[in-house]
Amino acid sequence: MRAPATRAAGLRRRLRPGAGAARSQFEVVDAAWDAALGAEALDFALVEHFAAEFQAKHGRDALGSPRALAKLRRQAKRTKEVLSANSEASFSVEELLDGIDFRASITRRAP
Repeated sequence: MRAPATRAAGLRRRLRPGAGAARSQFEVVDAAWDAALGAEALDFALVEHFAAEFQAKHGRDALGSPRALAKLRRQAKRTKEVLSANSEASFSVEELLDGIDFRASITRRAP
């Protein structure tokens, strides 16, 4: 089951006096999460990005067609998976709308 939110926690490691690493303790100093962030939010952002790019190139709204929207979502998920391991990914959908093939690419900033 996927987590509904992205979570982050701040930890502090403390060593007990005279103890080795096996005797260290971790103290949670802060915890936060944002319910608006997560895998689905990134999928949606990618769908919107590529739909806007398709409209700019071809003058047609792919979000208005349920079939085109499903194709965009499927490819956005694949693209997101590629971007998790690589800094660049291609985006390709055959016959996205009215028989038009759509190809694009996207990059992410390296940390």
